[in-house]
Amino acid sequence: MKKVIKRDGTVVDFDKNRIIKAITMAFEKHSDHINKDLIEKIASQIENIEEKILSVEEIQDIVVKKLMASSEKDIAMAYQSYRALKAEIREKEKSIYKQIAELVDASDEKLLSENANKDSKTISVQRDLLAGISSRDYYLNKIVPNHIKTAHIKGEIHLHDLDYLLFRETNCELVDIEVMLKGGCNIGNAKMLEPNSVDVAVGHIVQIIASVSSNTYGGCSIPYLDRALVPYIKKTFKKHFLKGLKYIEQLSDEEIEKIKNKYENIEKSNEELEKKYPRTFIYSMDMTEESVKQAMQGLEYEINSLSTVNGQTPFTTVGIGTETSWEGRMVQFYVLKTRMAGFGAKKETAIFPKIVYAMNEGLNLNPEDPNWDVSQLAFECMTKSIYPDILFVSDEQIKNGTVVYPMGCRAFLSPWFDKDGKEKYSGRFNFGATTINLPRIAIKNKGDEKGFYKELDRVLEICKDNCLFRARYLEKTTAEVAPILWMSGALAQKQAKETIADLIWGGYATVSIGYIGLSEVSQLLYGKDFSESEEIHEKAFNILKYMKEKLEKYKAEYNLGFALYGTPSESLCDRFARIDREEFGNIEGITDKGYYDNSFHVSSKLNMNPFEKLKQEALGHKYSSGGHISYIETDSLTKNIDAIPDILRYARMIGIHYMGINQPVDKCHICGFKGEFTATKEGFTCPQCGNYDGNQMSVIRRVCGYLSQPNSRPFNKGKQKEIMSRVKHN
Repeated sequence: MKKVIKRDGTVVDFDKNRIIKAITMAFEKHSDHINKDLIEKIASQIENIEEKILSVEEIQDIVVKKLMASSEKDIAMAYQSYRALKAEIREKEKSIYKQIAELVDASDEKLLSENANKDSKTISVQRDLLAGISSRDYYLNKIVPNHIKTAHIKGEIHLHDLDYLLFRETNCELVDIEVMLKGGCNIGNAKMLEPNSVDVAVGHIVQIIASVSSNTYGGCSIPYLDRALVPYIKKTFKKHFLKGLKYIEQLSDEEIEKIKNKYENIEKSNEELEKKYPRTFIYSMDMTEESVKQAMQGLEYEINSLSTVNGQTPFTTVGIGTETSWEGRMVQFYVLKTRMAGFGAKKETAIFPKIVYAMNEGLNLNPEDPNWDVSQLAFECMTKSIYPDILFVSDEQIKNGTVVYPMGCRAFLSPWFDKDGKEKYSGRFNFGATTINLPRIAIKNKGDEKGFYKELDRVLEICKDNCLFRARYLEKTTAEVAPILWMSGALAQKQAKETIADLIWGGYATVSIGYIGLSEVSQLLYGKDFSESEEIHEKAFNILKYMKEKLEKYKAEYNLGFALYGTPSESLCDRFARIDREEFGNIEGITDKGYYDNSFHVSSKLNMNPFEKLKQEALGHKYSSGGHISYIETDSLTKNIDAIPDILRYARMIGIHYMGINQPVDKCHICGFKGEFTATKEGFTCPQCGNYDGNQMSVIRRVCGYLSQPNSRPFNKGKQKEIMSRVKHN
């Protein structure tokens, strides 16, 4: 032996001592003695081989054969196992390098289009994707239990947001914005004092959103935005009123000070001040309204110009609708008016924040209700920008201030009561989701309902294990790792070294087990889509009922907030279908179409009227209480706005809890067309002038629960195919 070929292809001089060292290490780790004579003999035999040059692998093969031929067979097996382990590590390293190379040269379309809110052309997103490649690999191969990892890789389940799980981040949340504003809070190195005006309050909210979103990986929701801003609108009114006293009433500073001391409530509701200083009062109302208008414009503009540490606009949701005060109603009006006005020089439809409008009979659902005028504006806004989505709430929730706005696009919290028996939602969160590939179970048990449920039980146990593992992984997290969340009041007000264990366990937080593809399951198990037969519909939704009951048992047994979740399948609709097609081939109507349908939704390609679609999906809201949304596709209702409240009243009556109406709001910047662009495999095309330049159009589509602008940030192939298959529910 003269030379050795290393694994990287380089050629080096043969070194007998390297063989002696390698075999000696095997003895040291796996035996209570070291057979030095045997080691020397094997090394010398290899040294005296006639071949002048061998590869490392060939030399190691010889070592194993000679050890096996000796009395040290255990050492041979240990040596071979070590070789296999090292080979696996090298292969993983190659895989990581390959992924990094594909990111750098932009050749991995799946990676670049996995999230429709990330612009993969930008450095900040590429940096986030690069970090995700390594952290995902480390979490899967070093952290998570092997049976969970295997189920994920096989496509039985999906561990959501793997890029971020390593760092003990949580998912989505309802930020306790009212607590954070009142008395002020710390954001980074700055102590933010309690705002004295609505514009400063909104500035604080934007900074809070940016900070919270940079410390979590899910949606950031601001519940009760209208109620939260009322105190600061009142302060704004007072500021304008005192200024009016000086410049309109021409009062001295001493006289103004006396008025300040006499009236504790210098606000819109003070009829005495209105009668005594009518001109100043009108001035104050007008200026306050202008302040609210500018604040709501600033909120939308600033959120859409923000970029979190992972390079994307924060997934932000704001909840409005319950306030009947003058101040709260103004917030509602100008949130909606700002959205309708359009964004930027081209007046494009803003994507964020997602607007959720709470509705209830007696509040704003009927013409005689006090906020019906706000609802009429909301209906108009839906025809121009798709949002707001509608959340149906109860009288009791309005009375008690316990409306449960969605976290992110569709996740909902379960009830939780503090030590005083008070129901609480703001300041709570979800810490992760695991989704089951229901169509895969049905493919393996086609037509066999009993076999399906047996397999479902097995997969549910894996999901349960992952949720418990995740809870234990997070419970020792100390507050100091994310001060904005755990110390400054967004989710808690703890000391730096306190852990968040009490928030993880006990139901304060939720952890989701989701699913997709109920439509495909019904076809595989029962021969038809559930919307085509009442009997099959009952059987299909009994699957969800069974899953919900199973999770309730888990919740009671483990004291953990398990929640059944109708998964918003963006990249997942593509991933599961692709894995199953590779393993089971093209199955007509299932894997051949390139995507699986969203959660419990009727197949996107089935044509029916909006009332029927909502009726078919209503039970999904009942069983998937941890996360759900329904939506219908319509032509523009601009000239038929009265249809919207009719649809909404019906939806509420049959048990729909949360929904949206997708209407065409696309715009061509070349010919001026407004309507619906044609979806193709390559992207989107203006039906009037044929424009296909993504920079010369504004295309808005609902990707899951959120809206997206796929002309600038394209969908993955599966989601694009699902978009192409959507029909109108007219």
